[in-house]
Amino acid sequence: MKRIMSVILAVLLSVFMLCGCTPFDSEPDSLLAAPKLTGAMQPVQEALEAKIGSKYHLKFPSSGETKSAITLVDLNGDSRDEGVAFFSTSDENTVTMNIAVIDMIDGVWQVASQESIIAVGVERVYFTDMDGDSNKEIIVGWNIYGTASKTVSVYDYTGNTLITLMEESYTALTLCDLDGNLSQDLLVLQLDNTISRAFARYFSFNSQGVAELGSCELDGNVSSYNEPVISTLSADRFCVFVDCIKGAGMITEVIYFNDGRLLNPLYDAILMENTATYRPAIVPCRDYDGDSVMEIPVMHQLPTNTGGSAAYLTVWNMFDGNSVIPRFYTLMNYSDGYSVKLTEELAFSTTTLRNLENRERIIHEYDYETRKLKGELFRIRVVSKTAYDSGMYAEGYTHLSESDSLVWLCVVNESAQKYGINKDNIGEIFELIVEE
Repeated sequence: MKRIMSVILAVLLSVFMLCGCTPFDSEPDSLLAAPKLTGAMQPVQEALEAKIGSKYHLKFPSSGETKSAITLVDLNGDSRDEGVAFFSTSDENTVTMNIAVIDMIDGVWQVASQESIIAVGVERVYFTDMDGDSNKEIIVGWNIYGTASKTVSVYDYTGNTLITLMEESYTALTLCDLDGNLSQDLLVLQLDNTISRAFARYFSFNSQGVAELGSCELDGNVSSYNEPVISTLSADRFCVFVDCIKGAGMITEVIYFNDGRLLNPLYDAILMENTATYRPAIVPCRDYDGDSVMEIPVMHQLPTNTGGSAAYLTVWNMFDGNSVIPRFYTLMNYSDGYSVKLTEELAFSTTTLRNLENRERIIHEYDYETRKLKGELFRIRVVSKTAYDSGMYAEGYTHLSESDSLVWLCVVNESAQKYGINKDNIGEIFELIVEE
């Protein structure tokens, strides 16, 4: 029996090792020796090791612009850089995340101050003046439990001491100036899927400390957030666009600050959700026309009575402070990498059929009153460059664009002229989708 149990234990241990798992300490001593840095970072790391020893892990932020585990930055405005280090240490089965400021004291690099938190990683780091005193605060997003549970900490470095100004749980965050006070504030999004509730909270910093300027409710039926995007709301005001995964699709929340209140006007308090911006596909908002103002896509399924697969009209909407207003009408073909920009008249006088086998989109006139399909206006087809170069599509097709491997072609019927479209100008409404 003992022999059988020994074999079973050996097999289980092998399985753990093969899948990269371990039932023991997640940071064993054999893995704790950090790589040695060189150049200007070397004496900073040596000062850190003189304080804490050699058994630690340097931790690199997984998101954001700051990607270094040790960064040189002038925190206190003395025209000399301090070193800010992020690292983990372990004690038995507990992993602790640490932040340390390494400063030049009496001509020698030394760990001036250190703070710790029970966490598993660093999600993001910012160095910026939050309270207007010309000194930089350190804003750290910690991964507390995987990527699902996170805490943001804001530290001030004064008198060779790290001071924790705030700690707050979050799902997503961004630094922004929504109240026009000319300093960076902190917008925190919190999603609790257990109760299907979500909130945005807006914090400001000054010499007196931290103040919550406002909060607003968000759609709690979402599962995750994309990176918040700051956009222009008017000439002197800004707002934050947040794309949220909702079911198989996506919504966009728009958050801004006005008259002392944090607002999300697209949230329906009766329905307790945002239905105004829902689209049944993962299509993020973007600056569609390059004017520094974000547009929100809303997708409308187009009618078809021929049994073809569904196609969508994508309407790009601007946000005017209260509601979404249509600006551009497009047929977005993400699988084949192009879009077709329509006039409002054309958008509501046509429908699109998809022929996936031939990689075609066929645009027909459509009578929305009688729900009848009418004549074809034009079609767009994607073919391989090899097939096109062979002359297979020389007759009847107009060349629109090409890449190293693909060619985009079209056929325009005479009936399209009533909408001002012909084979010579259709390229003006055709555009390849560029990945951002």
